[in-house]
Amino acid sequence: LGSGRAQEGCPVSGGPSTVSSQMGEGELPGVVAMAGNRAHFPENYYSRREHQRGRWAKYFKTYGESCCIIRHHDILDVLVHAPIPDEIRGFVWYWTSGAMYMAYTMTTRDYYEGLLRTHADLKSEATKQIEKDVHRSLPLHPYYDDSSGPGVSRLRRVLVAYSWRNRKVGYCQSLNIITATLLLYLSEEDAFWVLCVICEVLNPNNYWGNMIGTLVDQDVFDDIFRADLPDLSRHLDGLQLQPAMITQPWFLCLFVGYLPFSLCLAVLDSYFLHGMKFLFAMALAVLQTLEAKILGAPDLTQMPFLFEKPIQVTADVLERAHKVLRDLSDERIDNVRRGKKFAEIQAIGETFLDDKLHELTEVTLFDYGELKRLHEIFQDAMEDPVGGLTISLDRFHLALQQAIPMWRTRSDLYGEIFQQAEEVNDNNLEFEEFVKAVSVPLKGVLPSRLERCFRLHDPAGKGVLDSGDLYLALDACLRLYRVSPVRLVTDVKAFVQIVQGSLPEERAEKITLEDVMRELCGKP
Repeated sequence: LGSGRAQEGCPVSGGPSTVSSQMGEGELPGVVAMAGNRAHFPENYYSRREHQRGRWAKYFKTYGESCCIIRHHDILDVLVHAPIPDEIRGFVWYWTSGAMYMAYTMTTRDYYEGLLRTHADLKSEATKQIEKDVHRSLPLHPYYDDSSGPGVSRLRRVLVAYSWRNRKVGYCQSLNIITATLLLYLSEEDAFWVLCVICEVLNPNNYWGNMIGTLVDQDVFDDIFRADLPDLSRHLDGLQLQPAMITQPWFLCLFVGYLPFSLCLAVLDSYFLHGMKFLFAMALAVLQTLEAKILGAPDLTQMPFLFEKPIQVTADVLERAHKVLRDLSDERIDNVRRGKKFAEIQAIGETFLDDKLHELTEVTLFDYGELKRLHEIFQDAMEDPVGGLTISLDRFHLALQQAIPMWRTRSDLYGEIFQQAEEVNDNNLEFEEFVKAVSVPLKGVLPSRLERCFRLHDPAGKGVLDSGDLYLALDACLRLYRVSPVRLVTDVKAFVQIVQGSLPEERAEKITLEDVMRELCGKP
């Protein structure tokens, strides 16, 4: 039940068997500080919270306080719809988001702390930007008003750790705002895992450099908006105001900072249970609430209320959002998303592919035509061109067979090639990583090809191969030169014997790359 990993100044979720007992006032420094300013909360917030404590206590008593809490989705949805008591909010987020499962399945022990230790003295463009932004995250919140205080320090560590975990994202502005909010209710490590879920599961591709996920989500919402609010849609078109100019920042920040703070928390409560669909519902509800004011504005100068932070709406907008949510089917969203994503991928491909390929000609041995062919192979191997811009290990097998046909019968190599090319341990390769995987086999000279084949057969990095593994390494290398099968067997066997014969008897089965290169290039 939650991690129970308490840290200095941290409003943590409870450990096993403690959630029910924490239904009284918890020690939540960040939340208590904000709660002191009643302007951030509606008048009935605290009375409703007291009522909710009793409902949650009954729920835990009936269904348990472990993974059982998410088995009864319909009942849980009703509970989450009302304010989650502050002292268990982090616990509920940790479970409903799926962060607990992601953390539980991570086999590396102390993964979060390990990221911080391993990269303690390293800098990157992401860490430089993080350092600029941590001091302006929730600036009005007392928990973050001291640049040297525990709030800012914890925020920095979580963002830096994630930037090293996922270098495809690194850091994107808005993640600081989201993470600062998570840290009000979660320990550092739990907040880290929830951030992982947001960027990699709930909103995948939204925080990448090309922001493909954000563009697609915005297009999906645009379709829903135009269908459900046609009068408002036509009015905005007449003002040449695209919905994305209003809603894209809402989606990137998960509404944090764009609504009164109590509503921001309520949005996160439901977002972790329903995903992106609830953000669509909330955006539609906000625009429905403001529709009359917007329609009455003849031009943009009369609409400052639409761009102010926070937007002045009441808690009633939450009820409206849940009503919209009930009418938004997953099938409707998925159908629109698939069509839009394919169109966005095509548009981005047409816009950026040529630039990317020309850029790669400067840092690889491939010319433009060769890179274009590799990109076609990569696209053909994508299991779902609409679902993402990467290929998994299974699809990598297909791509590699097309790119390096000489290795079609050496499928034993594919897994190790994949791992060596993967810059981020997420079980997927981007196109640049795919190019890296095939670069040496296709364009390398003999020494570099031989070294690559040697390393592929030495995954543990011991630096030595026995005669059997050396045979396989040489077999892989000579296949790149299209040596005939008959010659392949005779030449490889003969060379292995030559190398072994040059070594002392005790080293005959501990052959190094230097031993091979010495015989290959001639003794000095």
